[in-house]
Parts: sequence; C-alpha cells; structure tokens
Amino acid sequence: MSRPLNTQESQTITQSLGFLNKLFDCADAIDVNGVDKDKIADLRRCVSELSDMLAKGQIDIKSNSESVQAETDRHGIHVNDAQSMFSLPGDLMLENCEEGYFSSLWLIIAMLFHEKYHFKHHTGFWGGVVKATFHLFFGTGGLLLDEVLDGSTHRSWLWKEFKAYAHAHLAMLKIGFTLEDVCKKNPNCIPCCEQHLQWQRDAMNRQDPWSTYGQ
Repeated sequence: MSRPLNTQESQTITQSLGFLNKLFDCADAIDVNGVDKDKIADLRRCVSELSDMLAKGQIDIKSNSESVQAETDRHGIHVNDAQSMFSLPGDLMLENCEEGYFSSLWLIIAMLFHEKYHFKHHTGFWGGVVKATFHLFFGTGGLLLDEVLDGSTHRSWLWKEFKAYAHAHLAMLKIGFTLEDVCKKNPNCIPCCEQHLQWQRDAMNRQDPWSTYGQ
C-alpha cells in the first residue's frame, strides 16, 4: 500500500528535478560536445513529465525490501522508504560542497529516469495487460507479434529491466556530457562541480545494463 510523499520527501524530488532544469539552462549558453539542443530538449521533456507526475501524486512512497530503490505500476512510481541507497532529506544542500547530498541527488535522478521508462512502456492496458496476455497464451507467436508491433521482444521481466537500465544509462550519459561541459565552459553556473561529476558518474554506472544484466 503506497502513501503520498510527505513535505520533506516531496521537496527532495522537486529539488532533484529542479537541479536538472538548472543544468539545462546553464547548457543553453554553450555548445555541449556529443549532445545537441534537440537531445537536451528531449531530456527537458522527460523532466517536465516527471514534474507533472509529481504534481498529480503519481510519485509516492511504498515500503519494500531494502535492496529495491523503487517500483512502478499503472498508478505511478513508488519510491521505497525502506531502502538505504539514497536519502530524502528535503534540502539536498547542493551549494554546500562538504555536506551536500550529492550521491542521493544523482541516484534519485537515475532512479526516476529508470522508473519513468517502466511507467511509459511496461504499464497500463497495452504495456501491461495486452502484452502479458499475448506472451502467456500465444508463447512464441505472442513474442513475434510484439516484435512486429513494438520493435522489440519483451522476453521476460528480466528483459524489461534490461531495457529500462539501458534507457536510464543513455539518459545519464547525455546528462553527464552536459554536466562536464557546463563545468568546463560555464563553471560559475553550477556550484560544487567536482562533487557532481563524481556522483553523477557513480549513478550512471549503476544503470549500465551490461554490468547489471549483461553477464
């Protein structure tokens, strides 16, 4: 059973998404190597959609096992308040290079991109019910139809996780390129660049599908 975010938890998610918008604003003044304006616009769009989900109460809290950051169903993204990987302190203190919650910031961002992919592609009537029915009752035929209609074969829960990790890893890679160039070319725009660069890379590497599910 999920519950709404409390004020502290909501502030943490809001600040995390707000940081990304600030980063993209900082990137407007420079050319980012490897990430053109259209790709940054796509990232902005995803952040806007996540903000809309937050405003609608589609990001909430649901206790789970300690190893699970979050889970997603047709109702939205359910952040696990029993996990120990990141904190939801309210103020992430991103201007305090010594005490700021930089690791939590970037783990939350990566988690939101990961779970947003699940929400868009693996829930609802088509993503959840119809595909599951084809796979259950039609076996290989259902998988082949899924391949034709969706362009990919969702062989199992494991495959869906692989795709969500791949999507989040690619998004974090683009964000990482943006962060690096902002820190080099517009260094006064983002405080504590060294801390952001360190923990952004860590969060990105945790979303690498080949190290997670590619063995």
